[in-house]
Amino acid sequence: SVLYPFFRYRTFEVDRALADGDEVDLLGGLEVIHTPGHTIGSICLYGRQRGILFSGDLVRNERGILEGPPPQFTPDPVAAAASLRKVAGLEFDILLPGHGVPVMSDAAAKLRALLQSGDIWPLSEARS
Repeated sequence: SVLYPFFRYRTFEVDRALADGDEVDLLGGLEVIHTPGHTIGSICLYGRQRGILFSGDLVRNERGILEGPPPQFTPDPVAAAASLRKVAGLEFDILLPGHGVPVMSDAAAKLRALLQSGDIWPLSEARS
């Protein structure tokens, strides 16, 4: 409510609560991956058969640069870092972020390279 003057949004009632490991019957099945940090209830949707990850705000691709969740809107950077490591262990070729353009090839490898180098927030914060 404090941010409402800057970010106009509407709230909605939850139709179906999702938990880690649940499956959504879309695109041949999407697995729910609980990825807290940006928010307590953040999730990614993972299509193992198609090699797709819908990353929401966990991984963004703004300006052609893979980034973690926005620091100013991420109350738990430690959980966000753990969530980044969690999805980096998945195999996916295509990344569909909540912000920015899709990564259409080698997406998991690109994310893992950033994680290994520590060049993605919030992991880069630990190096400071």
